[in-house]
Amino acid sequence: MLTNPYDKLRSRFLQFNDKMLFDIIKEDMSINGYTGDENYKTMTLNILDNFEQYGRFSEKQKLVVINYLIH
Repeated sequence: MLTNPYDKLRSRFLQFNDKMLFDIIKEDMSINGYTGDENYKTMTLNILDNFEQYGRFSEKQKLVVINYLIH
């Protein structure tokens, strides 16, 4: 059975703690900017702002930021 390569990547990112994911996304955005859907960009930036305020992601937010990194 073939596995989706995104599933492997997603499971690796799920092992990272919130601070690591935050740092990876901030680095990615500063190097590459953002070229995706504008609503998705806004949502991701709001989640990052929320992280800076509270120091953690909810489970739903964590999945959003991982999807940002994968796509």
